[in-house]
Amino acid sequence: MANPAFTFHLTNGVRADLAAHGEAALDPAVRERVFRSVIGDLEQPWNPAGIPQPVEPLETWLARSPLIHVTFPEEA
Repeated sequence: MANPAFTFHLTNGVRADLAAHGEAALDPAVRERVFRSVIGDLEQPWNPAGIPQPVEPLETWLARSPLIHVTFPEEA
């Protein structure tokens, strides 16, 4: 949070380095909505990432997982 500017490196078929800005997502409602979506996606039968099932409960994600909102400044 002290240095929110960073470079977002795209790989895997697309190569680019994008200037980015990160801000901690601290709003409880936003965090819950995002993590519910992530958990729902990870608990699908098709699991190419090989993430162990079942996924940790929502309460664990909310308590232990950082969440960053990333924006990409417009180029001048």
